[in-house]
Amino acid sequence: MNVTMQTDTGTFQLRAGAICVRDDCVLVHHALGDTHWSLPGGRIALGEDSAATLVRELTEELQTTATIERLVATIELCDRGADGTVFHEVAFYYAIHLPDLVRSDKPFIGPEVSFPAEFWWCPRSSLATIDIVPASIRSLITALPSTYVHIHAHQAEYALQRESIVPTTGPTHVSPLM
Repeated sequence: MNVTMQTDTGTFQLRAGAICVRDDCVLVHHALGDTHWSLPGGRIALGEDSAATLVRELTEELQTTATIERLVATIELCDRGADGTVFHEVAFYYAIHLPDLVRSDKPFIGPEVSFPAEFWWCPRSSLATIDIVPASIRSLITALPSTYVHIHAHQAEYALQRESIVPTTGPTHVSPLM
């Protein structure tokens, strides 16, 4: 069972995402027919740690074993839809290595039958031209930070409204949003 909660006003979920960079390209994916790209990964199962989620998801999606390198960031995302519903996600993003996955210049369909997805090694120079969600991930994967960061991101209908980086080196006071 995935850590997802549905209410009358919206959805909450925990997710893990993979930042896989090779030859200045980052691996992105989307469900067939979708217009938004995202980083590979998936929802965390109850009782499963986020790194184990990535290994499981990438095995399912690409039939390859991921090597976890480091936790790069967490993004706490709040997105409000046109109908007023809220999507709230906390996602852990790890730098990973996929030693057995060949890098291709063309998009390719992953082998998973139950959730067919298209994968693409997107050149970092092209990140500004694609529709990627969450929107705040674009700046994170354009230049990976050398130390862990926590990002609060607020979107409306997938469009980034504001984001802030929460310091992770000491006590922090966060003001309520107005």
